[in-house]
Amino acid sequence: MLKTLLGDNFREDMTIDEINEALKGLKLVPNGIPKEQFDKKVSELNQKAKEWESKYKEQEKKYMTDEQIVQQKQQEIEQMKSQLAKELAKLRAKELFTAAGLTEADYCDLLDVVVSDDEEETKNNASKIIALLNHQKESAAKAKEQELLANTPKPPAGAAATVTYNKQIQEALDAEDFTTAAALIRLQQTQQN
Repeated sequence: MLKTLLGDNFREDMTIDEINEALKGLKLVPNGIPKEQFDKKVSELNQKAKEWESKYKEQEKKYMTDEQIVQQKQQEIEQMKSQLAKELAKLRAKELFTAAGLTEADYCDLLDVVVSDDEEETKNNASKIIALLNHQKESAAKAKEQELLANTPKPPAGAAATVTYNKQIQEALDAEDFTTAAALIRLQQTQQN
């Protein structure tokens, strides 16, 4: 065993320290087999298992009763139904997300969490996430609005500007247009009260 493990580094008169030093250079998995050998053996075993599984399925089909064949077909149909139901639910979720204004990049990571075999459950999950996102969007908008209002400067204090008609009244009097002058005087008086 040690000879196969160490290969060319093996000598009959090796001490424990020399063996440990030779083992340090090897890439070993926990049970002491070099990693390359281990990986190769695992690959071979996996290939054999696949071959045996296909042979078993062939033999099983050969000796199945009509009842077993029907049962197997029913299981296949149920699996297909489940898969199709999940695909339909996924489409409904995509539809809801798109209608809510989300892009595929926004919701693609959420689909695996939201989608189930039950279409109604998927719709409810998608609606809850959309409501949450909308709430977050509204909260962010309100916070931004509050921030903008807080940072808006206040107008300076003082009296409101009033329009004076003195120049226009004087021009009307100089032109001897007493009707216009009287109207402007009344406007000025109502504005001051």
